[in-house]
Amino acid sequence: MNKCKSPKKVVHSCTFDFNENSLLEAIGHQLCKLSADMNKVKSNVNYVKQDVSSFIEDNPATNRQPNSNINSEENHLSCFPLKNENELLAMESTLQNGEINYTNKLVSTLIFASEGKNISKVTYSILKIMFSDELLKYYSWKGQKNKKPFSEFKICKVIIDAVRQKFPEQKDSRNYIISSIMSWLAQAPTRIANKEKQKKKRETADYHHRQDYEDNIDDNNINST
Repeated sequence: MNKCKSPKKVVHSCTFDFNENSLLEAIGHQLCKLSADMNKVKSNVNYVKQDVSSFIEDNPATNRQPNSNINSEENHLSCFPLKNENELLAMESTLQNGEINYTNKLVSTLIFASEGKNISKVTYSILKIMFSDELLKYYSWKGQKNKKPFSEFKICKVIIDAVRQKFPEQKDSRNYIISSIMSWLAQAPTRIANKEKQKKKRETADYHHRQDYEDNIDDNNINST
């Protein structure tokens, strides 16, 4: 009878262990197990991608000083997203005291970086680039619902100018942009809650993946003995 030629120290589920079954049945068992293992690998890869995306969102840039290298175009978005009020006020100071060239280049950069086929989508895209939801949850457009007024900041003009330049033929674009900003601000707490739910789901999935992986190792070790 043929024997497995793999070294004994190599942990695996061996087809030659199916002594009481036909070769075709043994191969069938192995193919089923291989398919299950491949699905686990795919699931783990997807989970790793989610973790990488989360890491990028939590660590968007190493340099978070708005006024450093103000004329360097590659650094125009390096300080975003703004995560707290101190960073927002620092950006306001930069816009107030900085050169007009910086503001114009920031607008141009946002036009290039933003995505969407209509005013609302582009406005949302710019807001997502520039601010964290943890910061925006404290603001409403005019300070409604006991929140801080967002419309008073100079950075609002940057956002409005960027969107208007992207849709130069759109009439009454300012009103549509403001309406989109108001909606994005109001939904900040909901987005935070959804992120927390997704995080918990990933943690639960990670726990089950690890359990399946450890159980699979234990099964292979048993089969190899």
